[in-house]
Amino acid sequence: MPGVDTERFRNRVTLLNVWASWCPYCRGEHELVQRLRNESKVTLAGLVHRDTVEAARSYLLKAGNPYAELSVDSEMRLTRPLRQGGVPHTYVIGRDLTVVATVPGALTAESISSIIRPGIQRALAASA
Repeated sequence: MPGVDTERFRNRVTLLNVWASWCPYCRGEHELVQRLRNESKVTLAGLVHRDTVEAARSYLLKAGNPYAELSVDSEMRLTRPLRQGGVPHTYVIGRDLTVVATVPGALTAESISSIIRPGIQRALAASA
């Protein structure tokens, strides 16, 4: 897994899901993350936080990998500026690298409907 390169997010709208294989809440939201990949018009990126590459890879082989891109943030290059604490945490990131919306904690159908989807629409509209 490559390290984090925030420049990869520039000039596109990205849905960034920060997760870890050991996290029960991350496992609980995994099906919703998979659905987001199928319906989203943005790049779905996964960021492995405070976990090993081997454990993350093993989990995704069993559960399915919904991510178009996957990175590990072992040096906290992205999670530190985001003030990332626990996992899971999901961000909508605009083309200019601005965080447009965020869901701390596990995604739910409600948070996707009320926060994530409107955030994606705002980010897409801002970049049009």
